[in-house]
Parts: sequence; structure tokens; C-alpha cells
Amino acid sequence: MSRATASTATRLLCVGVYRDPSFRAAVIEELYVREERFVAPSPGADMACVLAHALRARRVEAGFAAVTLLLWGAFGLFTQGLVLLWLVPFLFVGLSDVAGGRVPEAAPRRMVAAGALALCGVLAAVLTVPLLTGGALGVWGTGRDDVPEVQTLLAFLFPFALAEVVDLRWRWLASVLHRELSAEGFSGVRAGSVGPRGAATPVRRGTDRFRRVSRRIEEEQHARLVMYRPENPFCGVGVPNEPWSLSVELRPREGQVPEPVDNRTILGHLVPTLERLRTPSKPGGTSGVRDRLRLLEIEEVVFLPIEGLPHRDVGPRIMGSFDEHRAQAVEEGGEARRYYLRISVVGWDGQLVVTVFVRVHTQGGILVLELVPFTLHPVKAAYRRADREAREWRRGGPWERTSWVFRRVPGATFAGPVTLLRQIVSVLRGAGRGRSLPDGPAVSVRELGSDAELPPFPAMDAQRYLTSIKERVATEVRQALHEAGWQTGEFERKVVSVASGGVFIESAHGAVGIGDGNTVTTHMSGAQSAGNAQGEQEDA
Repeated sequence: MSRATASTATRLLCVGVYRDPSFRAAVIEELYVREERFVAPSPGADMACVLAHALRARRVEAGFAAVTLLLWGAFGLFTQGLVLLWLVPFLFVGLSDVAGGRVPEAAPRRMVAAGALALCGVLAAVLTVPLLTGGALGVWGTGRDDVPEVQTLLAFLFPFALAEVVDLRWRWLASVLHRELSAEGFSGVRAGSVGPRGAATPVRRGTDRFRRVSRRIEEEQHARLVMYRPENPFCGVGVPNEPWSLSVELRPREGQVPEPVDNRTILGHLVPTLERLRTPSKPGGTSGVRDRLRLLEIEEVVFLPIEGLPHRDVGPRIMGSFDEHRAQAVEEGGEARRYYLRISVVGWDGQLVVTVFVRVHTQGGILVLELVPFTLHPVKAAYRRADREAREWRRGGPWERTSWVFRRVPGATFAGPVTLLRQIVSVLRGAGRGRSLPDGPAVSVRELGSDAELPPFPAMDAQRYLTSIKERVATEVRQALHEAGWQTGEFERKVVSVASGGVFIESAHGAVGIGDGNTVTTHMSGAQSAGNAQGEQEDA
């Protein structure tokens, strides 16, 4: 069982497909319906497990939606449409839920609007009761004395029947969140043993299509060969940070006969140095060290454009040709096919992922060092709160749970047709997609389930990981040049390590300094650069 399969990020994304219909629809659309697309990288999470829960949630939600619509049809038939009077109070209460939103810290104006709409819903429900009995509302009517008592009774019991369906649905959902997807109960079932009918259902009971899609996800989500769309090559690795890029001219040191350096030589120095970041500062004390840098991952990856592939089934063959692509891409410095050293740190049990892509290129006596960092944010707070909501619902008293269920009856009424329509559209869209031309990932499910903002503690950890990786890369490139007999003064002027931990790396956008007492240089061209150089010589 991989760490990604059993991670908290995987568990919370599985929770999200039950709590967020829009997220569930996006998961099924990207991973199941559009199966001609390659899977985006999903560091720290297992998308096959998330897809299995999404398909299961869709099937169960469609069942409850069908039962809800069946109740409307049956009661409407037996009461000759009398139950339609409940639509008015249902509409007010449903709008109240929409106005209030799902965020506990909603704006005061939204809370006032939600309260007013809820009050209107209660008043409308109270006024509906006399109409069900055939009576009149003051001067608004003359009453209806010909309503049979059976129809009146059925119309009065109708909201309670809907509430029972809602209660059954939330009992089932609370059971799933409490047992299968709780922090204690989540067993991280391997993707290969997960089926669309449940987290514990063997995959052999699923459809052929699910087995095919699940196998592709397993092969591609953590692969070292990344198929990409030109407009979004780094899809899946998170929010981009400021890229670092610098170039230096290779000049021999005085009195030295320099050795030739190529991309492979520089990268050969980088890997052992980066691996030493896994070593705790206290020798022999590894058992008590939980620093996530101990789990730092270093991989060679090759990015390939999606254009030109004949059909989707060539994916496994392409994934198996990584060694060939790596051997060709590491020295060619190509534009479409690119080789990177991928350095990843997975923290917060898969929720925070810091990835740095390192590329070195030597051509015409110039060394170019390129670092492209990304940060994948934690899973949405709403999904993290679902555990607490499930426990509160199970521990609530009878009156609390009754009022909670009745507040959600209108929402279930209006959501039923939307749920069934979504499933029908999804099935129709998925028919015949296997013949579509291959495509790269359009969106990342892991990114869709992430928070927009980075909380304070993960932000501090991400900055520490980035600084540590950046320092090691800069130091080791300088050391590799020095050992090969090349001058390192220019490189040292462009990459300045400060005692406070700040590092400056020259950027085409201007000078950036981090830390106290650092030195900042700005890359300029033409007469301005020459003038500055002359001024520096005069100062010296």
C-alpha cells in the first residue's frame, strides 16, 4: 500500500465527493467520462480511490433522488396535486439555505437574508395547512369542502415522508464518514482493489471500463513521464512560485585545465547533496525525528507534448519508454520534450506538497540553471470539517436531528432532478469517448479539491522546504564548477547565501533579496549594464 493511497489528502478528497456535488461531477468528468485525457500528476494522493468513491456517491445519490421524485409523483397522483401547495414553503426554505451558504463564518447580511427567508418559509408552511384541509385563508378564498380526508391526510404526511428519505440519506452518509472515511477507520484500500460500488468492493465486480480507467490512473498519476498540454504543462503540482533562472559564462580558473561539464555532470553532483537533506542533524536520533525533509523524493522526469499520439491505448507503451526519452532529453535542451530533476517534499500527510523542478543546460560555454517551484495547498477546509459535522449529527438529540432533517427536505426536493439530469448527461457524454484523440489533462482533481489560501503553519513549512532545496542546489552547482576547474566568482555574485538563511537568485524581472545583510544584483543589458560595471570597478 503506497503512502499516497493511505494519506489524509486521499481520505479528505474522498470525503469531498460525498459533500460537494460539483467536485464529484468534476472528478467523474475528468477521470471517467473524458478517458481520452491523460491523468494529471497527483502527488500525495491516489485519484483511483477518489474516483471509486465518486462513482459510488453518484450511484447512491441518484437512488435517493429517484426515490424523492417517486414520492412526489405518487403523492401528487393520490392527492390530485394537492401536495404541490408545499412548493411555496419549500422554495423559501431552499432559498434560505442558498443565501446562508455552507460557510459557518458567513457574512452578516447573508445571515439576515437567510433568516428572513426561513421565517417566510415557516409562515408559508403554517398558511398551507388550512389549504390542505380545504379551508380558506381569511378573504383569500371561499374554501374547498370537497377534499377527501384521505387526500388531506396524505398531503399532510407528505413532508414527513420526504424527511424520512432525507434522514436515511444522511444516516448512510454519516456512517460512511464515521466508519470508512474517518481518520481512524480509513484503511487506504489500494486503488486496484477499489470498485465503483464501494470502497471495500473488489475491482473485479466493477465494470470493464472502470477497471481500464483505474489501471490507467495507477500507471500515470505518479509516472516519471508526464504528458502535457502546451497551455498548462505543470498541471497537477499546485500554485507556481517565482521561478529562478540564471546563466553564467564558463571561464577556466587561472592555472587550471578545466574538465568539460555537461548536464549529466551537474545533475550527478546535485542528487547526493539533496539526498543528505534526509539526514537528521542529530546522529543516531532518527527514531524521534519527524521532519518531512526525511521523506524528500528525488526523481528524473521527462515532459512530453500530447500532440501526435495516434490513440489513447499507446499510453502504457509510452510510459514504458521513459529510459529512452530520458537519455535523449537530458542533453538536448529541447523546447517541447524537457528533462527535469523533480524534487518533492510531502508534508501534512499528503496535504502540503512542495515540488521544485531543476533543469541545467550547458551550451556554447554558458551554463543555465533553472528552478521552477510549486506549492500544492491543503485540501479544502469544508472537506476537513465534514468529519466534525458527521460526529455532531450522530451525537445530536432527537429534536436537533429532526429540525436538521426538515431544513434539508426542500433542498433534497430541488436537488433531485438536477442529480438525475447530471447522471444522464454524464452517461451520454461518456459513450463512445474511447475513440477520441488523446489529450493531456485539462484540470487536476487534486488542485480542484485544494484551498485557495495557504494556512500559516503550512506556509512556513513550505518556505522552509523551498529555502533548503534552493540553498543545496545553488551550493552544489558552484561546487561542481569549482571541482571541474571553472571560475565560480560570477556564479557566487549571482547567488548569494546569507547567514540569516536568505538567498538571492538573479531574475530577469529585477532584483530580489531575502534576509538581512544580503547583496542584491540586478540583471541589465546594454549601456546600463556596462555603466554599472564601470562604476563597480571605480568603487573597488
